[in-house]
Amino acid sequence: MTRPLSTLTASAAFCLALAATATAITATGTTTVNATVNESLGVTATASITIPALNVGATSAAIAAPVTVISNVTGGYQLSVARTAFTNGDIPLSFLVATPADVTQLLDVAAATATAVPTSGGQNVGHRTATITAALGDTWATSLQLGPVPFTRSGAHASTVTFTAVGL
Repeated sequence: MTRPLSTLTASAAFCLALAATATAITATGTTTVNATVNESLGVTATASITIPALNVGATSAAIAAPVTVISNVTGGYQLSVARTAFTNGDIPLSFLVATPADVTQLLDVAAATATAVPTSGGQNVGHRTATITAALGDTWATSLQLGPVPFTRSGAHASTVTFTAVGL
């Protein structure tokens, strides 16, 4: 059976009017995403320092040996320094550290004052409490100074200096 065109047009208009007044049905679902970020603590230090030759009794100039600590430990961190005895006869080694520009980095020694680097235990350098570092970390402007050189064998002497950061 064929319908007249006017009937089809009226039916189509009714369907369009019905669709325009109908509310679209929607539904949503949500998901909560939980994640845990592990604590991260890293230290970088100058790889090697060569101190020019010194005479017995002499003390070297302070040589820059900056240390950087990167930490997301929310309690902060403690930075310390220790060393091995020099080969071929021990020689006193000291470190100096400048006052950090960041007020959340706190010194544990007097600024710009030579402090002995121990061969047993460790010497606290500075710390940060209750905050994480910036993404690039905290730079500690440390320097190393050798001497005064005791009466010891001539030739090469070597020591390993270790900077250690411990989360608080």
